[in-house]
Amino acid sequence: MIAGEWSGNPEEANRLLRGVCEKWPKGKKAKFLITCGGFVEFDWPKSISRNYIGDNLRPGDRVLEGLIKEATRSVRYVLSNGVYERLAELTEYVTLGVDSYKDKVSTTQNYIGQLHIELVLLVDLKAGGFYWSGKSYPTPTHQGGLVRLPNLETHFLELDDVGDVMILGCHDLTIFNNRNWGRTGG
Repeated sequence: MIAGEWSGNPEEANRLLRGVCEKWPKGKKAKFLITCGGFVEFDWPKSISRNYIGDNLRPGDRVLEGLIKEATRSVRYVLSNGVYERLAELTEYVTLGVDSYKDKVSTTQNYIGQLHIELVLLVDLKAGGFYWSGKSYPTPTHQGGLVRLPNLETHFLELDDVGDVMILGCHDLTIFNNRNWGRTGG
């Protein structure tokens, strides 16, 4: 839990995770360590413009690959300075909320027309795998700027020692809300 404002700065995220590792109870190991959405932020690449994206609700693979490449740079920094190795001693998997920088915090009431992406990364600390997913179901106030991950299969993953896992970004859970089915055609 983070009390107060959080910037998503990779240096601060690295420092916080080092602190978690230092305070972790001796002899205890968890299956998962989960961080919040926007735990890490990265700068939007100048090479990815609205024209380059086209339809932000159905972006092409090259757009998503470019954004994930930029997000990966920030994540690699967060997991540097021994954090990756130390986390591997404490947990088997870690999820990181990784968002591109935006002027406003993603809440239902905040209109965010600025181009942005909200990703979730599952890191398999044993095997070294990175599994990216991200927000697929924007709120009405985010539709104008959110670059969506339209492939819903990215939300589902089978882990050898766990079984089937579903990874969702904040508002994606609303897809399964039966009060929402009338609007979504579910």
